[in-house]
Amino acid sequence: KPFQFSFWLVESAYKGVWKTISFFTQSAIFLYNSMWMSMSSFTDDSFKAAVMERVNLNTRKFLWIIQDYYKNR
Repeated sequence: KPFQFSFWLVESAYKGVWKTISFFTQSAIFLYNSMWMSMSSFTDDSFKAAVMERVNLNTRKFLWIIQDYYKNR
C-alpha cells in the first residue's frame, strides 16, 4: 500500500502541475492572439498609429510617475 499511495501522490502532483502550466500557457496564447487580432483588424493605418501614440504616451507617463515615486522614497 505505501507504494500505491506514493504512486497516487506523484501522479496527482504531476497532473496538478501539468494543468497549471497548461492553463497559464493557453491563457497567454489566448491574450496574445486577441491583442494581435484586434490590432490587425484596424482598416486605417492612421487609426492604428493614433492608438499606438496614445499607448506610448500613457506608458511614458506611467513610467515617469513610478520613477518619481521611487526616487522620492
